[in-house]
Amino acid sequence: MAAAQRQVFSMPGSLDEDEVEELANVTTLTNDDRVKAIMERLGSVQRSSWDEVRKALGSLAGAGFSDLVWERVMRASAVKLNFWDDDAALIASCCEVLKKELGHERPSREPSEASLKDQDEAAHMLKRLQDSRGSSKSSADSTAKSFGSPSPTFHMRCDTEVSIDTMQVPRAASKDSLDSGALSSSTSLAFQHRISDARVATGILEKSKAASKKEDLILQDASASRLMQFKFTIFLFVFVQMAFFATYQFFFETPKTWELVGLPIPVARGFAYGACFWTGVLFLTMSRDFMSLLARCACVQRSQLIMQLINCHKELHVFSAWQVLLDSLVHTVMHHIGTFPALQRNTAKELNEVLACAGDSAGGNFLAIFQYPACPLPDADIGYFAGVLSTPGITGYLLMVVIFLLGWFSRAKERRAHFRVFYALHHILVPAWVILLVLHSANGWVGLGFPLVILVAGIPIAAYTWTRSRRAYLACCCPSTLLEAEKSVNGKLVRIEVQLSRGYRKCKVGEYAYMNIPSFSRFEWHPFTISNSKDDGNGGQLITFCIMCVGSWTKKLHQNCAAGPFPRINIDGPFYAPTVSMPLRSTVVGIGAGVGVTPFLSFLGSLAGSQEHRKNAHVFWMSSYATDFLLFKDLLFQLENQGSGNTKCHLHATRGGWDGKGLGCLFDLATRELWNDWMRRLAAKSTETVPTFCHYPKPLHAIVSGSMLGSQKPLAIVMGRPDFIAELLAIGQADPRENVFVYFCGNDLIKSTIQTACVACNKHNESSGCTQRFYFYHERFD
Repeated sequence: MAAAQRQVFSMPGSLDEDEVEELANVTTLTNDDRVKAIMERLGSVQRSSWDEVRKALGSLAGAGFSDLVWERVMRASAVKLNFWDDDAALIASCCEVLKKELGHERPSREPSEASLKDQDEAAHMLKRLQDSRGSSKSSADSTAKSFGSPSPTFHMRCDTEVSIDTMQVPRAASKDSLDSGALSSSTSLAFQHRISDARVATGILEKSKAASKKEDLILQDASASRLMQFKFTIFLFVFVQMAFFATYQFFFETPKTWELVGLPIPVARGFAYGACFWTGVLFLTMSRDFMSLLARCACVQRSQLIMQLINCHKELHVFSAWQVLLDSLVHTVMHHIGTFPALQRNTAKELNEVLACAGDSAGGNFLAIFQYPACPLPDADIGYFAGVLSTPGITGYLLMVVIFLLGWFSRAKERRAHFRVFYALHHILVPAWVILLVLHSANGWVGLGFPLVILVAGIPIAAYTWTRSRRAYLACCCPSTLLEAEKSVNGKLVRIEVQLSRGYRKCKVGEYAYMNIPSFSRFEWHPFTISNSKDDGNGGQLITFCIMCVGSWTKKLHQNCAAGPFPRINIDGPFYAPTVSMPLRSTVVGIGAGVGVTPFLSFLGSLAGSQEHRKNAHVFWMSSYATDFLLFKDLLFQLENQGSGNTKCHLHATRGGWDGKGLGCLFDLATRELWNDWMRRLAAKSTETVPTFCHYPKPLHAIVSGSMLGSQKPLAIVMGRPDFIAELLAIGQADPRENVFVYFCGNDLIKSTIQTACVACNKHNESSGCTQRFYFYHERFD
């Protein structure tokens, strides 16, 4: 190694004896030892600050570290923060910043003339930036403070002795890669927004939070939930049918039954009809083939009301289950206080005169073999327990057990803790529910002479049966092949490519499919969004999945895909998802959290292979690990080649661990410095080229990487979560004549935040007289 060159650190005071001895020892170390020493020292850094770094490395000031040492340490720092270390230009630029920070004296308390000039130019630039947004003077001052402060969140160095005009570009990065216009050019990955005051009043925000958390019967906002309206409408529709059924049957067909039993029997029959109807709704919401067929209709996709109704299938399924439980309880109680006492106080002869089965001389009931007691009733005495122990009585109690078991294990807590139990019970007890309902009407004492459930819920049950039968057919007769698997750098995600045969429907943008691997579990099927699909040239399809390792089943998938050979795989689908309607919209925003971005990657993939002109399309991908973005470099490359500036991809690394502590502080601090230079050059070129996240109340910084795109053009990876109100307002103001359709796939916590932002944007537009509306769609599989 070349002779050591002493570097001077501006540290208060002088070195103590121990530090002097350590400095003498470290100058004789190898590069590996020097790297190890630096990494150990940086482990004590508690906050992202150059002062902390200088303090930690103070005793190593004269060690004469080479560029190779700093590069290795910087790469390790990048990996520590889950960023890739193979971006040579970025790592080299970070090393230049590091040497600059550690190789110059700190500025004195009295600012130099050049420093004052630099600060004046920066303040003038910030003022111009705020004036372009139409903000007040106080707002501009607060923004200038946040941009100029040395806080770890976002800061601009104004204390260097290099002015903006004479700022040197880091030598390792090419001039083209650091061109300020490249980030905001007309490529498909640009961040350019129309600059405006992207804020809403505090009162509007509070009202929006309240509106997004509750269900209102009368809605005033396009993005608020219409679930209450759907529930009320269906409930009223069913209740009217229940009342008509009970009234018609007992007052026009069997009026004598009223004389023997009284009011409880028509009430029981009415609620029996309700239980059967809600059973039909239950099965209809589980009939994925039917919903997919319905949602593929163009007229349905253009109807906001019908699409929102289809998207609420999970909530309606749960609501239907509660209605089945309620109607079954009322039905049971009415028989116990009406029918069973009537059996005890009346003779068999009197009962046979009013029982429907006793008057059926043709004996057409195909369930007669299951009747107990036989009908007509024998001459022997009939008592209360004859009803309790009858076929309707026993099957009724079994039905209640089935309802309670399904309901108990369907609770969110139980599903998470015992998912396999929930899954198995649904597959066993759902068919048992239908069979018991049919047997429940075997006696035909008071009825239509045919099982009511078949008449009322027969079609939904048949649709569900078709869905399950088709799954078995595809698994047996239409084999799928797992062709390729690729894991992310951190091992949390795996991308797999599967070949489908000709027996499958053509995949649409954003649809999902169920996956089964018999070697893992013969009966377990797990839903995953199809992130991309294309023809294989032989009449089949090639589909891509992006799967996160979160459970035992997905862990087995990750392990088998890494070790090989690939296991056998079965696919059931594709099925409808809310993102199917995205291609029909003019201005769309797709927001995905982690693996939830897959439906929007499918949408981007369709755009990359299409010549269709789109006015505005944005996709926000939030991931805990920046390395996850590398899995879809090929898709980003396709989007870049498409050359459509109307399609924009926003990448946000959101991991809370990005705090710059320990070894990661070097990469964190250096990239912040590089971004500050980027932002200043962007603002100097035009205030409208400054990305929206620089205008947040708490501005975010980004890491500019040139290794993501095939052209090596710079791409910004934003550090932190998006401010959805600011982003949506900026997107909407780019074309105020078009409504904005927002799609989200992720957990309920982020869903509430985004829905609140949509409601707030709507209320903000209403207060300003703008007719533009934001519509919200949520996709999930649970």
